[in-house]
Amino acid sequence: MSKKPDPRDTDYLRVRVRSRLLRGVPVETRDWFVGLPPHVEEIRSADGFVSPHLPERVDASYVSRRRQRGHLDTDCPPDELAQEVADLDYVPSPDCYLQLTLSRVGALATFEPPPPWRLLGYDLTQYGISSIHNCGPWESELVPLLQRLNGYGLFSREDAAAACALLPKVWGEQEHHAFPDPSAVYEWDHRVGVRAPWRPARGQALPPPR
Repeated sequence: MSKKPDPRDTDYLRVRVRSRLLRGVPVETRDWFVGLPPHVEEIRSADGFVSPHLPERVDASYVSRRRQRGHLDTDCPPDELAQEVADLDYVPSPDCYLQLTLSRVGALATFEPPPPWRLLGYDLTQYGISSIHNCGPWESELVPLLQRLNGYGLFSREDAAAACALLPKVWGEQEHHAFPDPSAVYEWDHRVGVRAPWRPARGQALPPPR
């Protein structure tokens, strides 16, 4: 049995069931896209407040299954990733996806999750708060970097490093969110033809490839 991870521990992987945050849908999420380039159509973030764990519209049978077995998120060391994912009580749907995040510092600086995990890009986080989507302002020398966010609102590894170098200069060293760590964001990719380790509900099919 592994130790209970500290939320600040960078040697653990965070696996979460997240709800999709699409531009303009639902209405209450539109503010998250203010100031983002128009090609960002969906936000994926290591920040649980920006990228919620689950849609609120969860049917009673889903809640019942959750209570009966398994869990919906986990923090685990790399060598326990496969078993932890297998224990998740998660049914893939168009509203949800399985996300893995890891900090690119310390022991996980070079760790790459095996397929079917697919790298989406890099968030910048400090204690779980996104410096991209939950802090600001992104102005002055940061604007060109903001315009290079990908369609998920995430940076390339190179731009994440460049932003980390610029943030203390633009925001000031007194702002602790100016010193984030790059956090790699992955999604379980159903398109590779690997069967998901979890058990779908009766009559529930896997979602079509996106």
